[in-house]
Amino acid sequence: MRRIIPITEAEARLPFSELNGLLNEKCERIRLQSAPWNENLPVLPMVNVRIAHSPSHIILKFDVAECEFRIAETEQPASVWEDSCVEFFVEPEKGGGYYNFEFNAAGVLHLAYGAGRHGREMAPDGIRQSVVREVSMFATPNKDNPYVYNWTLIARIPYATFFRHHFEPRSGQVIRGNFYKCGDKLRHPCYLYWSPIDTPSPDFHQPSYFDNLEFAQHHPV
Repeated sequence: MRRIIPITEAEARLPFSELNGLLNEKCERIRLQSAPWNENLPVLPMVNVRIAHSPSHIILKFDVAECEFRIAETEQPASVWEDSCVEFFVEPEKGGGYYNFEFNAAGVLHLAYGAGRHGREMAPDGIRQSVVREVSMFATPNKDNPYVYNWTLIARIPYATFFRHHFEPRSGQVIRGNFYKCGDKLRHPCYLYWSPIDTPSPDFHQPSYFDNLEFAQHHPV
């Protein structure tokens, strides 16, 4: 289990440059690990996640360092998982459906809901657009450092984004989810996760392998 750290609503609405430092200071670092499906991957990306909550938002931060990079999906509907991509899958109620928030390194979001991989319901455009996100990136062209591409994504996810639920989490409430990194069309496709998945081929749509996330106590607004 990991804790979703509380911050105030004022903190959640800070400029992203300030919010970045706040999340680094307050939140637990969640390190993603290699999935068993990686083949001939020259260098495993380094990916850390931080997650917080305010009275009206979940705030996500992904820090990524990788040696291969792709941004091609910029128009909806976007197959962002083919690019350099990070993902948050979350099940608000045990045994119910789950939401998949998938962001490429340009901040393009794919968001859907359903019980499994097939038959998923795409989020309405207004819901998807309510997720405010920002990406910062820089390159380090150094022959001694394989992690040439470094990028950070921060997303503010309103609770209203969970469009098939009346989602108002309480302090101490536990939800289930997983965090991922992928890139299906990178020169060397890569797959990382937080909670391990035991399947013979890449498949992040596995809610039975989700782990627990607890909403720690709210600060006052």
